[in-house]
Formats: sequence, structure tokens, C-alpha cells
Amino acid sequence: MIKNVPGGGSTKGANQFARQAKEDGLDVLASSASTHYTYLLSDRRVRYDYHEWSPVLASPTGGVVYVSRDVGVANAQEFVDKLDTLSFKYASQGATSIDLVPLLAFDLLGADVQAVFGMKGRGAGRLAFERGEVNVDSQTSSAYLKKVAPLVEEGKAIPLFSFGVVDDEGRLQRDPNFPELPHFGEVYAMAKGDTTDSQGFQVWRSFFIAGFVAQKVFFLPKSTPENIKQAWRDSMSKLITQPEFKARAEDILGNYAPLTGVKADAAVESMLSLDDASRAWVTNWLKEKYNTRL
Repeated sequence: MIKNVPGGGSTKGANQFARQAKEDGLDVLASSASTHYTYLLSDRRVRYDYHEWSPVLASPTGGVVYVSRDVGVANAQEFVDKLDTLSFKYASQGATSIDLVPLLAFDLLGADVQAVFGMKGRGAGRLAFERGEVNVDSQTSSAYLKKVAPLVEEGKAIPLFSFGVVDDEGRLQRDPNFPELPHFGEVYAMAKGDTTDSQGFQVWRSFFIAGFVAQKVFFLPKSTPENIKQAWRDSMSKLITQPEFKARAEDILGNYAPLTGVKADAAVESMLSLDDASRAWVTNWLKEKYNTRL
């Protein structure tokens, strides 16, 4: 039986999982970036603690920022060179949603971007872009490859940069799905010089990891018996090596390797590494920039 519970896909669902999940391996939570962000931001609605759960699979993704051809730039360098003369509108789900990553990126670059809140999802933001209501947008890789790439081919959308990927040493690298595009760190360096040690950039990186490097995570209660957790881990490890799964996953999600075992543990640990100073910085930024109080 499938029971649809409004809000079950995010904070409400995670709260219910924290309250009611059994330890028999039959209750599993599929979390997402929005669930991660409310936790990291200490949102008062949160009643769950990631330290009480064990990950069995983490699914990464990427993202791309693009603009309308009417903006009059052809690439990231022209975008940076003309920032002082350009203004943008961006259709957003909200400042504490996955849109925190592109919105903070725009602000760090010094772009004049007006966020229009109230979108039901990134798909709604893309439709606003297609209707000409906004002139800048971002999409996760899967949506970009399916829905935006055709707009690029028609000349209606101009890709500027990807958010990138993180390598095994934790360094930001170009997204293998979009190797021709600079990652955000490169564009930030174009605009501000080599200032990736700034607190703003480090906060951006933390939320990028939480929203993209470990965007979707399957969790079991930490108290689940180890043999049951291991059965889940083994099943996930077998699943992601199946040729049919690999072919479909690359076509639908892009060329990103799902994380299991110690890699999944490391991704979640990195996601939870936001320190108090960074949390205070982003909380103040949300209040000052968007009058958002958590």
C-alpha cells in the first residue's frame, strides 16, 4: 500500500521517520537536499538527527547555471566581465531550498540577481525561464540534460558554468558531464581572484556538498542490527554494478558514481561538517539578503 503524506518528501517525512522507524530493515528514508539543508541550518521544524541514522547509499548529482541569449553573453568570462552592467531575475523555490547554492554563488560573484520566490520546484523555475519571465536559471544535471540541452542547441539558452564535482581529495573539479564548462570555483576566481579561502566560498562548498555531492541518501536507523545494515549495503553495491542499472542511471542521472560503504559514510560525514562559524555566517546572510529567519 502506498500512502501519500503531504510534506512526506522532506522535513515532515524525516521527522516521522525519526519518530517511528523500526529497526528491522523494512523502514528506510530517502532524504534529499531540502532535508539536509533544514537540518544544517538548525530549522526549528527539524526533529531528526542525522547522527542517529546510517547511510547505505548516497547518490550525487551536479548542476549547471545558464542564461537567456537575450542577456548578450556567450560564456562565463563574458558574464564576469559584464557583471557591472547586467541584472537578472531567478525563479526560486526559496532561499533555504537547494536554490541556496546558486543564490549564494550569484551573491559571491557580485551579480545583480532578483530572486522571485514561490516556485514549486526547479521544473517550475525552468518553465518561467522558457516563458521569458526570468533570464537566469540553474538545474541539476538530470534536468539539464533532458530539458535544457535542447534549448542550448536551439540557441535559446547559454550555459555559463557547472557547480563542479569533488574529487577524492576534496578538491573542486570540472563536472565530467560538462567538461567544457568551468566549475564555480573557476568562475569565482575570474571575478574575485584566488579567494577560495574566504568564508563565503567555504560555506558555499559545504552546502554544495550537502545538496549535490550527497543529494539523495538512503538511511536506516543506526540501531538497526549490523547484519541487516550489511544486507542493505551489499544489495546496493550489487545494484550499482548491474549493467542495466549503470546504463539507465547514466542516461537519466548523468555520469556520477553512486556511493556505498565507506564512501557513503564519508559523504554524509562531510555533509555534517558545517561548523558553528559557517552556520552563523549563512544564517546572517539569509537574514540580511532575503529577510529569512530560521
